[in-house]
Amino acid sequence: MKTLFTAEATSKGGHSVTIQTPDHLQHIILGNPLQTSGEKLGFRPELLFAGAYSACCHGALDDAGTKLSTPVEDSAVRALVGLVEEAVETRGKIKKGKVNHWQVTLKIGFTMRD
Repeated sequence: MKTLFTAEATSKGGHSVTIQTPDHLQHIILGNPLQTSGEKLGFRPELLFAGAYSACCHGALDDAGTKLSTPVEDSAVRALVGLVEEAVETRGKIKKGKVNHWQVTLKIGFTMRD
């Protein structure tokens, strides 16, 4: 499989975090959905993930329609991303007393509606 595009961003700080792209064109401050102070710090990470994921799936849907000579018209892809209390599976590696990499398993489902 040929990789057509790779996105890169670095986040710092957990749920109350900033995201920076290497070219410095994007600098986003995120808020913590669990913070009850009433102060809005920025978008929730889950909102950005849902928006990006739905846009990616929508692009794949449009590409599939083009390849099948069946244009996709008036379509919408809705993604719901929820913050759950318990992770299904996580794993990572500690190197020199610091987290070297971390992986979280996500369950993703699709619903097709007429």
